Amino acid sequence: MIGILKLSKLWRRCLPCFLMANRGFDTLCIKNYDCYGFDIDHTLAKYNLATLFNDVYDAMTKYLIAKKGYGRDAFNFDKDFCTRGLILDLELGNFLKLSKNGTVLRGSHGTRPLSHEQLKEQFGKNVQWRHFDQLVNSVNNIGDRYRIFENFFDMPIGVVCAHVIDWIDRKANWEQQEKYNIWPDVSEAVEYVYHSTQFKAHNGLFFPKWKDETGLYVQKCSSALREWLQKLRAGNKKMFILTSSMEDFAQSSLQFILGDEWHHYFDLYITLAKKPSFFNTDRNFMKLDESGNTVPTAELCEGGVYLNGNSKVLMQHLAKFTGKDNPKVLFFGDSLRSDIFPAKEFANWDTVLVLEEIDAYLSSSTNSDGNFIGQLDKKMKSAADCNSNMLRSCHWGSIFTDVPLVQEPKINSAVNHNLCAQSPTLWLYMIQKYATIAVPRLDCFIDFPMDYEFKKFDALLDMYGFYPNSPEELEY
Repeated sequence: MIGILKLSKLWRRCLPCFLMANRGFDTLCIKNYDCYGFDIDHTLAKYNLATLFNDVYDAMTKYLIAKKGYGRDAFNFDKDFCTRGLILDLELGNFLKLSKNGTVLRGSHGTRPLSHEQLKEQFGKNVQWRHFDQLVNSVNNIGDRYRIFENFFDMPIGVVCAHVIDWIDRKANWEQQEKYNIWPDVSEAVEYVYHSTQFKAHNGLFFPKWKDETGLYVQKCSSALREWLQKLRAGNKKMFILTSSMEDFAQSSLQFILGDEWHHYFDLYITLAKKPSFFNTDRNFMKLDESGNTVPTAELCEGGVYLNGNSKVLMQHLAKFTGKDNPKVLFFGDSLRSDIFPAKEFANWDTVLVLEEIDAYLSSSTNSDGNFIGQLDKKMKSAADCNSNMLRSCHWGSIFTDVPLVQEPKINSAVNHNLCAQSPTLWLYMIQKYATIAVPRLDCFIDFPMDYEFKKFDALLDMYGFYPNSPEELEY
């Protein structure tokens, strides 16, 4: 069996060369775009995840204790439960990790893992999740049915939800409820902590500390990354910010990470964009008047700061700014739900997903692009920091692959885990389906030539599309 697996790995490494010789690959060349768009948080602004996760969790739980009557003993942040790509079935109180086909790979009721038999009892013999088709085609939350936790601001909220479910069950002598209704309370806490007015009001338990000690949360951009951003503007290329953060928080973030000259890096600033609906609605652009009130505007001027808006009007102005009828746009973001899926699906932009888990699960083998990538791989490994430790979960395993439930590997057995075929997760499938390429951080691009041809995600090859190298799980 082990010999077969070794041959399988060898074949997977030879297959790219065979396919390249016979059909070629689609590639992304950064210099070939007319416009470059950037999200801020977790894209331009890299966060210290240990501080962020703990403080968001604390702010949320303090509100729930003070305003909603939850017990103090209900809450204690569990870093290992906090991972990207979990789905919360709100009615059942179950957290789920799905395969690319919608079968449940792992499940948990609150924080308590669900056994193979428990999952079959709830989801049937094939352990197929009922809302899978709806999720994979919308990549969005659906009312009171389910929530997805897919970015660093909402991952700790998932842990809060799990502990609320545990608290409810504990009060009922651990008897599972027929139906749960936790989201109204949790949503109210989210609104209090993250509402766009809280930054200016110096309120909400999270923003005050962020304002007073920004360096605890966010890392400044390196001089090399700032130079790379300036290179992108050469030759009448246009740069824009597109963030769902309020204007004051966005400007404060940009000033901290880029310095006092932050406004020289971009041609247009769009804040409170309310992604993903920015891409599929006709919401008006707004601007602030001299009194600080928002007023509608039909005209976007280079260097201007705007709120709300929509991608159709933005594209009209980018065409005017570049002098091209249909300018090519490359957008950089960290959220599949808010950035990557809607930008591709509704605006037809190419996208770069900033996915720090690539650092956490980086392969040690050489990418098929050659020695150049191998050298970058070593540099990236040395640059990986404590964020990687925050992104590895024993409870949930890798966000990229897992052993299918039907194989039931022995717990804590590395040998059995390796002998079982790995199944791509839903999250890997959606990354490859909707992103053009993925990198762990923007400064990955610093050492690549501007005319470098990045291989896009390919339906046949899991390893392509990730840079500087593919996650180690994809070598199964």
